[in-house]
Amino acid sequence: MHTHLICTHHKSGTFLMRHVFQDFCNRRGISFSVLTENQGRVELVVAKQGKEGLEVIFDPKSSNVNSFKSHPGLRGIHVIRHPLNLVISGMAYHRNTDEEWANIPRETLGNLSIRQHLCRLSDHDALLYEINSARDGILDMYGWDYTDPRFLNVHFEDFRPDYDGVMLRIAGFLGYDGDEFVETAIPHDLTRKSSEEIRSMEHVTNKGRSGRDYREILTGEHYARFSSLYPDDLFEVLGYPPVPELESAVNS
Repeated sequence: MHTHLICTHHKSGTFLMRHVFQDFCNRRGISFSVLTENQGRVELVVAKQGKEGLEVIFDPKSSNVNSFKSHPGLRGIHVIRHPLNLVISGMAYHRNTDEEWANIPRETLGNLSIRQHLCRLSDHDALLYEINSARDGILDMYGWDYTDPRFLNVHFEDFRPDYDGVMLRIAGFLGYDGDEFVETAIPHDLTRKSSEEIRSMEHVTNKGRSGRDYREILTGEHYARFSSLYPDDLFEVLGYPPVPELESAVNS
């Protein structure tokens, strides 16, 4: 049995990767499963039972790679996002999501849910909160083994300017038919959707037609907070260029 492990992080292409691969597996008759957490236990939920020989497993938190390292023929895709854009997207999403975990009253927030708490904060203060709360997820990206040749690492930002090209790279790495994979993925391309369709999609936090950049939103206080919480080589490890604003915040 060959295993293809599709790994993402919260607000880092999770919705896109799950639906593209689920649709492709349905089309090709390939087994597709999702790793979920239930009361602290990781469970493998089979969404589609397919033909023998290949299974595709989707891990939305990239937290269970070690459990599959001994699988023969393991190959995978790992999608990450620029940490500063992840923070901005997380704030917008957590203010509107219906996900249960974000709507549970918490004593640490005065019996408010995370969603309620963020909605009461100004944008500036909500971003400071997200910089703190996103730490575990961002450090998970930082702790990934980027030297593992069995995985193709993809920047989420690359999909917008070259959606078909990135999907072709993914298909080629996994040995899929490129044209068929891209054809399956096209319905999930936001740049091909109308403004009305995008506005109706809860998981999409940037409703505009062009990408929103952290430089348009973050302030010196945000950069200073971020610098105090994260490793100095974070962006280098993740394959992103240096952020001069962070260096300025450290030196100011």
